[in-house]
Amino acid sequence: MPTLTLAGLTAPQKRAYVLADNRLAEKAGWNSQILDEELKFLFEIEIDFDISITGFDTVEIDRLVDGLQGTADSRADEVPTLPPDQPVASRLGDVWLLGRHHLLCGDALGLVSYERLLVRA
Repeated sequence: MPTLTLAGLTAPQKRAYVLADNRLAEKAGWNSQILDEELKFLFEIEIDFDISITGFDTVEIDRLVDGLQGTADSRADEVPTLPPDQPVASRLGDVWLLGRHHLLCGDALGLVSYERLLVRA
């Protein structure tokens, strides 16, 4: 792993450097072609470490290597806004039956939601 050693910095300069170094990482970009080539290379050889130490999880790596990056419709994650005067279709605690499946309008962090589903199952 290449490293950079800085000597002679004062304590405030070291702290400023740490902030600047982290800020640069936020503003960094990727050359998609080089990233793709590097990830493919790591997959083609036998490595003795977890590939996730690269900072990419396996799902991200699969998308990048398979060329799926950027092909997803970004609008799919947008939540539509509804006019406030429309009637409410679902309230907290409602359970919808979808064939053999149940859909709960609830809080995934709340035990009450899971209990409500167990009662319906």
